[in-house]
Amino acid sequence: MAKISQRKGKKGEEWARKDLTRLGVLCVSPRATPFRIIATKPGSQWVRIIRSEKVSGDLDGHRSDGVHILAEVKTTNGGNLTWSLLTKHGEHQAENLDRHARHAIALVVWVRLPDEIFILDWPIPGFGPGRGGSISPEQARKLSIKTKGDLDVAGQHVNMVICTCEMCNPDQISMF
Repeated sequence: MAKISQRKGKKGEEWARKDLTRLGVLCVSPRATPFRIIATKPGSQWVRIIRSEKVSGDLDGHRSDGVHILAEVKTTNGGNLTWSLLTKHGEHQAENLDRHARHAIALVVWVRLPDEIFILDWPIPGFGPGRGGSISPEQARKLSIKTKGDLDVAGQHVNMVICTCEMCNPDQISMF
């Protein structure tokens, strides 16, 4: 069951990466999951790989003006997007989106198999724990970022910080 879920998640992330690129998001790349490698027995060739911490989102990128974008991808087999998908492993995903949205653009990319994708600016109006814990495809269609122009106005509720990572600003790369 876990392998099927992982394959579904990978497929969703690939669709999300392509759609974000289509909208003009630059340098779209997956966030690396930190891990440790532990030998199962001293001298053995067998090892265990253990995830050492949770990542704050699935994909990174930035707009052409340098504003950083963090995307959390959720892939479902139809149905609604539920709040519990963002809090399945604790509150960290919703909290990370909140934290990121204070100074940049945070997105939830909902891949609804077999053939729909919705890119939603975070925070999503009316979506949260309790009564607002679900978004229907109809609601998502109305709220979804569909064009580069929509992306340009995403995150207007915050004071933007320009991305200064090495991928976005190769002139700032230091050799030492």
